[in-house]
Amino acid sequence: MDAETGIIYINSNEMAWTGALAPNTGENSPRAIYMSQCSICHGETMTGSPPAMPSLIGVGERVTPAQMATTIKNGKGRMPGFPNLTEDQSYAVISFLLSGESKELASSAPPPASMPYRFTGYHKFLDPEGYPAVAPPWGTLSAINLNTGEYIWKIPLGEYPELASKGQKTRARKITAVRSLPQAVSCSSVQPTSTKNSTPSINPPASCFGKRPSPSPAMPLPPLTK
Repeated sequence: MDAETGIIYINSNEMAWTGALAPNTGENSPRAIYMSQCSICHGETMTGSPPAMPSLIGVGERVTPAQMATTIKNGKGRMPGFPNLTEDQSYAVISFLLSGESKELASSAPPPASMPYRFTGYHKFLDPEGYPAVAPPWGTLSAINLNTGEYIWKIPLGEYPELASKGQKTRARKITAVRSLPQAVSCSSVQPTSTKNSTPSINPPASCFGKRPSPSPAMPLPPLTK
């Protein structure tokens, strides 16, 4: 944010995500109970989404089975309790978390009530080659006049060098003309680069930022990643 000019500089990456559903089996096995009751937050592979949804991989190294049972029954923090599970079902899930084995339940209690389908999480929408399956530019840097709410300029920021080296410049980077202002002309030649796992290597020239000679964006520039 430039207080003198009232211009804010925003870096953004375009990435579409998809959601998916999977049927619950209605079985009374430890794995089926985990899938219907726990996987919506902790994931089908127990990896969670830290820090909000902790991973359960190696959970036995952090808490005892008794502590796990208490948390499952009463909840903790953002996690609700599951008093609908019988003691046998609760400890069967704990055994599954510790060993990965879905052993048959000893009791004949019916499986816990669950919805016909469960949410399996968000997934990046990628093409067959692993790149974003949306039209470029996939990363942009924009200057917005907070006094008028209008874009001053918008340029691509970052590219996949392996695509550019193959001559796929349009796919690797696509310039978006928002407004034809004089100061945007010198910005159109900016060619920052990044790899899939690194941040852009250069910043736009000072002329892109209006009156001030050499400002830099206040926020970090996230990388284009798969």
